[in-house]
Amino acid sequence: MIDYVLTRCNKRKSIALQVIDGRVLVKAPSQISVSYIDKLLTTKERWIEQKIKQQLVTARFANKLCSDGTVWINGFAHKIVVHKGATPSVDVIDGHVYCTIKTSANKTDNTLIKKQLENWFKQRASQFLPERTKQLSQITGLTPSSVIVKKYRARWGSCDNLGRISLNYFLMMLPTWVIDYVIIHELCHLKHLNHSAQFWSLVEHHCAGYDQAKAWIKQRQGYLVWPKS
Repeated sequence: MIDYVLTRCNKRKSIALQVIDGRVLVKAPSQISVSYIDKLLTTKERWIEQKIKQQLVTARFANKLCSDGTVWINGFAHKIVVHKGATPSVDVIDGHVYCTIKTSANKTDNTLIKKQLENWFKQRASQFLPERTKQLSQITGLTPSSVIVKKYRARWGSCDNLGRISLNYFLMMLPTWVIDYVIIHELCHLKHLNHSAQFWSLVEHHCAGYDQAKAWIKQRQGYLVWPKS
């Protein structure tokens, strides 16, 4: 028997099944019997188990921006070690992120940690991404009109019809070879502003292992979400 939380609604015409934070949530019309819901969940048992397992793994490895939490840098999860001091700083040493914060009466420690790490990502990306894009541009012969480093919540980069490439500064969470794929992906949009067969052929020409890079991102997408608060 699968444990679940049931919510009934007179206006619903069908059953909705969700797995959130390892909990099974069912929304059902008022007239649907519990026995029917139980049988339905039995048919979905394998899918539910996979979802719960996936969410538990994601919760274990996802960014947690707090003392003894985790943040992804260069493709690996790093443990956050927090100190308090007069000068805020971030240092990455041997798989650890040493974050020094100042005590604030107006902000919580976690807010300060998050802000400081985000600033660190932005600064590091602003130094690395434009230069790496320039290098890959010279290799591919694809030259953007400009390169902008900014924050995106749901994408790694973009290219517009004016030839401007924008890159997410949280790309620094990814390994360099995956970052290269993202940059090459956007450079190829300079020639094909779509995802046609011709576009992917060009990506493959300039990035032979692009499918592995795509798979790396897909497998870890849940870990790489930057917390909203």
